[in-house]
Order: sequence, then structure tokens, then C-alpha cells
Amino acid sequence: MTKNIFRKWKVIEGVPAEMYLEELYQDCEGLLKLILTDGFENSQKLQITFDGQLLYRNIDEANLLAMEFSHEDKQPGGCTFYTIDNSEYLEWFHWVSCNTNENQEIIHYAIYTGNDCVDILSVSPPDVKWID
Repeated sequence: MTKNIFRKWKVIEGVPAEMYLEELYQDCEGLLKLILTDGFENSQKLQITFDGQLLYRNIDEANLLAMEFSHEDKQPGGCTFYTIDNSEYLEWFHWVSCNTNENQEIIHYAIYTGNDCVDILSVSPPDVKWID
């Protein structure tokens, strides 16, 4: 079975094809927040807040070389937001957690910019909104 099948995630209306990670932090209540921008000054920023994340990682795109993937368009790129089916990251999470979460529906969200690759495993969809 093919691993890491990337599917474009239509996160919100009006998102440019490429965005850049400006901030990534987890607050004291456990919310994971990402702020992204299109790289232009004075442009709106996109805030994505996860409340049901089980695990996340941020890796420099230059260090994610060994990941094998399949893409619905056969050629990844030109997009920042994906969900990943048959994810090796999710498979690894189930292994390290001794399958304690295997009965939950977990989505692998991938936010891949020119510099950062952020992977989030979550049991609930994030809140997404434009901020000034």
C-alpha cells in the first residue's frame, strides 16, 4: 500500500499558493498556534489553532529528504497545506503510544512552506481565520 498520500487541504478561502511560517507556539492551555504570512509587508496573516493535537513536529524542509510520498497531482509543491493519508508519521505515533489512540480518528495535517515542514496529528480540525 502506498504511504504518505498528500491531498491538498482547502484550509480557507483566499489562501495564496505559498505561505511562510512566522510563528509557531503552544500556549499554557495546550493550544497549538501557527501564524503564516504570504511574505509581503502589511498583508493579512493566517492563524491556525489546534485544540486536539496529539503530536506535532517542525523540521527544516532541507532535512526532510528521506520521506517517501505520493501526491494526488503526482508532483508535490505549489501548495502549503495538505492532509496526509496512510501516514508513516501516524503509524509511528501509534507504535510509540502502544496503540492507545488507535480507536480515534486522527488526521495528519501538513503545513509545508519553503523553510518549514510542520506535521500535526489531531483528533479535531483546527480553527482557521485571517488576522491583521
